[in-house]
Amino acid sequence: MSRYDTIVVGGGVAGLVAGIALLERGQRVALYSSGRCCLNYFSGSFDLYAEGLEGVERLLMQEGSMHPYAKVGTERIAGYSQRIKVIFASAGVPLRGSVERNEYRLTPLGVFKPSWLTLQGFATFEELETLAYESVSVVGVEGYLDFNPEFVARAFRRRGVGCACHSVSLSDARKSALCPIGKALAEELARAVVEKVGESDLVLLPAIFDMHHREAYDALVGVVGERVKLVPTASASAAGESVQRALKGRFVALGGELFENDRVVAVDVAGGGATSIHTLSGATFRADNFVLATGGFFGGGIVGSHDRVYEPLAGLDVVAATNRAEWTAEKLFAEQPFEKFGVGVDEGLHPSKEGTVLPNLYAVGALLAGADGVGEGSGGGIALCSALLAAEMIVKEK
Repeated sequence: MSRYDTIVVGGGVAGLVAGIALLERGQRVALYSSGRCCLNYFSGSFDLYAEGLEGVERLLMQEGSMHPYAKVGTERIAGYSQRIKVIFASAGVPLRGSVERNEYRLTPLGVFKPSWLTLQGFATFEELETLAYESVSVVGVEGYLDFNPEFVARAFRRRGVGCACHSVSLSDARKSALCPIGKALAEELARAVVEKVGESDLVLLPAIFDMHHREAYDALVGVVGERVKLVPTASASAAGESVQRALKGRFVALGGELFENDRVVAVDVAGGGATSIHTLSGATFRADNFVLATGGFFGGGIVGSHDRVYEPLAGLDVVAATNRAEWTAEKLFAEQPFEKFGVGVDEGLHPSKEGTVLPNLYAVGALLAGADGVGEGSGGGIALCSALLAAEMIVKEK
């Protein structure tokens, strides 16, 4: 039976950042990653809150706020912003952006959305009212079925900016953004793009590049110039896959033990705290502390049956309506109550079981109750900030 300082359950961005932060403080850490996570559909940006840090401040002024940011606080968020950049840069995936003000990223459907921190190379814009471009070109690649140049062009045309759409073909045609192109194909793409776009001020391409090993993207920029930027694809994300690989690589390089071929099926709780985890293979591992970064409904960290909502690994107390009729709103596109269901925690991110707080167990990310990460544009910020807070608390309490 192996023992660690901390075991992290969940290989998404929250779990990986928590693990890296703990390793950097000298802890012995094991991390269990059981499959796909939100990074596999990554837009290229982490969003803090649709209304920025000022919006967070207004949110936290509401009496009795259960929002995860109420545990973190705006002062910590401001400090964590730079810390997150350092962690990602050390993993080889630098971010740009500031906590002082949101920028705007482009979605593959042609919508500008507020963003906080964005992978270098992706298109972001400081202001929407004054887009300083005389001409924009959006280039699609034949074979990539999850990027439509016309959708992206519509965002600029609505703001009076001329935008042309083009299509290029490659000798090695592919159909998924999960097949990032290599350097030779990127050079072929770059030559084809230059022939199409002329003197356009801004050239937008689908994000079909590995953003950790950036040789292909750098080759593209070397030919087309800095005017070329990336827009996320509509489904799977090559950039997200590469970010996850980069963070896992950093975790292992720091001495962390990464388990990807086994899945945690239970967390034992006894004597007022968590004691061990059990995996699908029958193994048991003990630790002084445990971080649950298992996600919300999407990741399986929270499960809804026909009559209840529950946390499946430790049976933690959840914040959710008991009446099934109160889980959803009558209108499909209205704010949905179930989006804010999750595990309740105290100021130190400690959850409880049957009313008893578990001081060596921490819940982070989309597992936390009180926020609609997608609807309010806070999912990435909650994941990153709660991960750093959990690591901070573990080191401090030790």
